[in-house]
Amino acid sequence: MSVAIQDGRIAEKRRGMTRLPELLATGLTVAFGQDCVMDPWYGLGSGDSRNWHELAHMALHVGQMTSQATKRQCFEAVTTQPAQPLGLEGNGLAAAR
Repeated sequence: MSVAIQDGRIAEKRRGMTRLPELLATGLTVAFGQDCVMDPWYGLGSGDSRNWHELAHMALHVGQMTSQATKRQCFEAVTTQPAQPLGLEGNGLAAAR
């Protein structure tokens, strides 16, 4: 997903987000990732790799995914789904202890 224009200029062709609800409906593994580093190309980066909830939150809004099921899918896309192709286990959302 590309929401911010990298160099701050208005692009001739706007970049948007792919059709997430349609991809998720097919049963494909959909994972979100980000490069949130403050550098000359993106001055709003935090460099904090723990901000995955912000990525899911943005996808919920931009993709207009407001049902309970699609909210869960967005948070799975930053937790369990990226871990799947890497063969990692024990990642996901759980109740606080």
